[in-house]
Amino acid sequence: MPWIAPDWQSREPNFEPGSLFWRTREFNASPVLYRTVVNLPAKSLQFAAVRIQTRRYAYLFITRFNRFSDLDPFGKLIARAEAPKEKPDAGVELLADLTPHLLDKKSVVLALSAPSSGFRMGRRFGFRRWLNPNFGERTKTLACSKVPAFDRLRV
Repeated sequence: MPWIAPDWQSREPNFEPGSLFWRTREFNASPVLYRTVVNLPAKSLQFAAVRIQTRRYAYLFITRFNRFSDLDPFGKLIARAEAPKEKPDAGVELLADLTPHLLDKKSVVLALSAPSSGFRMGRRFGFRRWLNPNFGERTKTLACSKVPAFDRLRV
């Protein structure tokens, strides 16, 4: 599994620190969101799974690709992994079964919130009489964006 990290090309976005209640300008962390579209072929899906390795945290969301989908436009959290508070920079591994979220869908968007240092992702999609271990493995199709702390966004 290759390591995937943003290539800001010397133009990494920087934001003012965020504030929450009386804690003014104390939050410097800006989440990085990686997104990719998964287009499923017209074969019957048997199973779909994803494995993500990174440091500190990983949150995986699924959301709709087009406005006619029944999925929530803000995305649905389907898996999460966080390092323990005693070791905040420890590595984490997220394992998620995507099958119930992909049945009867043609295209969905997978969005991953992970540290800007990057992550590794392995995916497996099984179809009736066909297994493609690298389906959707093209890392050039991942879009990456950095958002200000506490920003509400649509994935």
